[in-house]
Amino acid sequence: MRNAFFLLSLWLFLLPFNTINGQQEIQLDTSECFRKKGNIKQIYYKEGSENRSQPASQPDFTLFLFGDAGNPQCAKPVNSHFYTNLLEHETKSAVLFLGDNVYPNGIPYKSGKKKEIAQAKLEVHLNGLIDYSHRAYFLGGNHDYHKIFKSPKRILAQQQLISSFNQKSKGEIAYRPLNQGGDMVELIEVDTMIGLIVMDSEWAIKKINKRNKIQTLFREPLRNALKQSEKYEYLIIAAHHPMYTVGDHGHEKLPVASEDLHRKK
Repeated sequence: MRNAFFLLSLWLFLLPFNTINGQQEIQLDTSECFRKKGNIKQIYYKEGSENRSQPASQPDFTLFLFGDAGNPQCAKPVNSHFYTNLLEHETKSAVLFLGDNVYPNGIPYKSGKKKEIAQAKLEVHLNGLIDYSHRAYFLGGNHDYHKIFKSPKRILAQQQLISSFNQKSKGEIAYRPLNQGGDMVELIEVDTMIGLIVMDSEWAIKKINKRNKIQTLFREPLRNALKQSEKYEYLIIAAHHPMYTVGDHGHEKLPVASEDLHRKK
C-alpha cells in the first residue's frame, strides 16, 4: 500500500461569484473585495485567472479546492467559470472548501440583517452546488468563527444552512467535521481508493491550546483516523491552517507535528 499525503491549506483557492436565488437578492458589498497595501488597493484574484485551461486528458478523480471564499462578490468571472465547468465535469470528483467560507465573522446565530448578508454569501456557493451530483465539503476557518471566540454557535449556523441545501441537492453537500463543541478530526471516504481526513484547526488552536489538552482531544483522534485510513491507497489531510508557512497561519499555532502525520505501509 502506498502512502500519499497532501496537506491542504487556505492558500489554494478560487474565488466565487454572486448568483443568489430567492425572493429578494441581497446586494453584497464589493468594497470588501480589496485590501489596502500602503495607498494601493489590491484585488484578491488575478485578472484572467477565470480562463485557465483544463487538463488535456480526463483524470480518474478530481478534487476541486476552494479557500478564502467568504466574499463571493469579489470574483464573479472566476466563480462563473468554475461552476459551469464543474457541472460539465464528466469524471468522478469532489469539492473541498478550505475555510473562511463567510467573511468577516461567519454566520450569526441570531436572526437579523447581518445574518441575512452572511447567509447570502454562503448561498452563492450552495446554489452553485445544487445540481452537482457528487460530494462537496466545507471546512471551518478562523473567519467562520466570531472574532470574540466563545462557542461554535456560528459554525452550527453554517452547518444548518448547508444541511438545508443538502436536502435539495443532487449530490451531497456537508460541513465537516461536525463540530458540536469538540469534534475536530473526521475521516471521510471520497472514493473507494481515496480517504480524506478533515480537521477543525481553528477550534483546536483557540480551545485546546488554552486547556492544554492537545494530546487527548486532537492528536489521538488524528492518529486513530490515520490508522483507520490504512485501507485507502491515497490519503488527503485537509485543514484551514497550513503546517508550515511564514504567514500568520503558521505551524507554531497548529497543535500537530509532522511526526503525527504518519501511518504504516
